[in-house]
Order: sequence, then C-alpha cells, then structure tokens
Amino acid sequence: MAVLSASRRLWTTRFRAAPEDVIDQVNRVGQVYSVIAVCYLAGCARDFSLVEAAADELAIAGQIFDDFLDIDEDLGRGRLNYAARFILGPSARAGAKPEDAVTLIAQRLIYSDRATQLFDEVIGHVEAARHSLAPLKLPEAGKYFSDYVRSLETTATALGTERARLCSPAPP
Repeated sequence: MAVLSASRRLWTTRFRAAPEDVIDQVNRVGQVYSVIAVCYLAGCARDFSLVEAAADELAIAGQIFDDFLDIDEDLGRGRLNYAARFILGPSARAGAKPEDAVTLIAQRLIYSDRATQLFDEVIGHVEAARHSLAPLKLPEAGKYFSDYVRSLETTATALGTERARLCSPAPP
C-alpha cells in the first residue's frame, strides 16, 4: 500500500514538483522496498508493519534534522524548508520571503526556544520509532535509538549553551 501510494504521488507530481521533491519521492519508494527486503530476508515478513512504522518515523526525524542543517542552503535557493517554517512560527512565516527569513530565523534561534521545540519534535519521532519496534525485542535497536536520542540531545544542549552565551550581557 505504501509503495503504491508513494508511486502515485511521484507520478502525479512528476512535472509540477521541484527536482529535490521528486528525488525525495523516489528515495521513499526505494526505502519501502528496502524495508520489505530486510523483513523478508530476516524471516520476519509478518512484522513488516512494525518495521515500516519505525522506518517512517526515522525518515521523518532524519528529514526534519536535515532541514535544520540545510536552512542556509535552502534559503539561498529561495526555499523555506520545514525547519525554517517551524522556527519562524505561524505568525512570522505567513508573509515571510526567503530573503527576509534569514534575519527572522537568526532572531528566533537566539531569542526563542523554537529550535529546542524542533529538536523535541525530532526526538519524538525517534521515540515513536523505538516504540514501533519494541514488540520485536531487539537489543541492538534499543542501543541505536538511545545513541540517536543522546546525539540529538547533545546537539540541542550545545545550541542552548550558545544561545545563552549570546543572550548574556557583555562583561563590563
């Protein structure tokens, strides 16, 4: 079902989507086939729905984090990606143009907790993936998810520390 849905979206957007959006759709179809193959080869095809749900959550988490890392690049191409829109928030993004968004995003990264909220969303998707796979009782998966969350928390903490440094009054 997911393969057909992704294939249909790819077909219907073929001539109207930006090239990176088409590539994202092609990658999504490939990921679904990879998950099916892994389940089949591991003899756990009956668990496909659990693995697919985890793969979907990890894909979302990875895409949001990638968008965060690519904010400058995407703004340079005139594109407000998900992370940029999230950090701007609903009131600011309504009329935001990519060329104006750079300053607004920088201000919000320093003076608001929108980046922390974005990291919380990413961690939420990773935790949802962990929960999806929990019935399979895979110790390696538990370690992977713990390491992934720890890495995200470390990055969020470093960002918060830098934010606090930038907001602190200059010494006399």
